[in-house]
Parts: sequence; structure tokens; C-alpha cells
Amino acid sequence: MLASILIFATFVLFGSIGVLQFENDPESNIRTAGDAIWWAFATMTTVGYGDIYPITAEGRVLGIVLMIAGVGIFGTVTGLIASLFFKTNAKTVTNEDIMSELKRLREEVKELKGES
Repeated sequence: MLASILIFATFVLFGSIGVLQFENDPESNIRTAGDAIWWAFATMTTVGYGDIYPITAEGRVLGIVLMIAGVGIFGTVTGLIASLFFKTNAKTVTNEDIMSELKRLREEVKELKGES
């Protein structure tokens, strides 16, 4: 879980830095570090509000990379959380365990019927 958070933060950090380097066109709407972090976070979480977006080809390719990474990270975290709900007991049941339980149940049935 912690690894996923660190990977997510690393992608947001480097994605922000990258998009600031690529989006140097005067028409670009990603101008500040805050804009870049907002865009990278929204892209990684696959929300993508559309208020801030890259206009250069490099920025768009970076956006694709962040989208794919975001889906992968959130899928991993979701799988990890789901696996916690389905954790089973580590005890392995052997044939001997089953046979001894069956024998005990047969004896109990005989006692209940009064057949000693």
C-alpha cells in the first residue's frame, strides 16, 4: 500500500515537472507549478476535469503515460484492499483430518441413535 502511494506521488511529481517543461507554448494553459500538479493529479486519478490540459504533442504523450499508470496503480490498490476481505485461514486440511472428523461424526451419530 505504501509502495503504491510512493509510486503515485513520484508519477505526479515527475509528470508535473515534465508537463511544465513541455508546455512552453504561449497558448498553453499549464503555466505554474500548481497548475501542473493539479493536472498531473487529475490525470492520474482519471478524473481529468478538462479545465487544464496539455496542447503540445509531448504533453499529451505524458498525459497518456500518466493515465495508464493511474489506472494500474488504482487497480493494484483496489485488488489489495479486496484481497484483505477474502483472506483465508492458513491451516491446510489433510485427508487424515477429514477421515478423523468423519470417524468422530459417525461415532456421535451412533450415540445419538443409541447404538453404542
